[in-house]
Amino acid sequence: MTDDPFLAEVRLIVSDLSSPEAQSARLATFAAEEIAKAQAANAAALGGRQPDPRVTVDGRQGAPLATVRPDGKIVADFDLGGEVIEWIGAELLKASPVLTGAYQRAHRLFVDGVEHTPGDPLPAGAKRFVFLNLAPYSRKIEGDVDRAPLSSQAPAGVFEVVAAMANRRFGNTADIRFGWEAVEKAPEKSTVGQRKAERASRTPAIIVRLY
Repeated sequence: MTDDPFLAEVRLIVSDLSSPEAQSARLATFAAEEIAKAQAANAAALGGRQPDPRVTVDGRQGAPLATVRPDGKIVADFDLGGEVIEWIGAELLKASPVLTGAYQRAHRLFVDGVEHTPGDPLPAGAKRFVFLNLAPYSRKIEGDVDRAPLSSQAPAGVFEVVAAMANRRFGNTADIRFGWEAVEKAPEKSTVGQRKAERASRTPAIIVRLY
């Protein structure tokens, strides 16, 4: 007895869908759709910018999605932390009052407690980023509870303003706060004088912790 043509066609479709090639194609299509969704979400968080992900297919970086094995893995890594840090650094320069340029040149970035060299890639896995200004008058530029900011070019200060802007823009990507930090911290069993000296040496800071 001849098979029902309809049942034969269903079996053929099921066979096609269960083939290794079809499984790979479905996995690649699903990954492409999820990457596109992540890019759209990142663009909304980053004001339209879409950082390209680092994509690995079965452990091969940059390989086409379609080459994934039927039981393989596709990983897309978005380095949003770099975008956040780059944006804050640029905004600090824009917001800095300019007379001789010394204040702008005194901005520093410390990554997990180590000063970062401008232009070098950020260390993989770093979690705590601190922007400081080492100019001796940076406290006066920022102002304090009992003292207005010194410069008419930055009447509301610099670091606190940029920290608030960054938090509004990237609050779903990182914990961003304004504070005061010293480059050299007093030892755990320091004397009262050492602790006072540390407090006096604290400068305005933007502290960033990546989620």
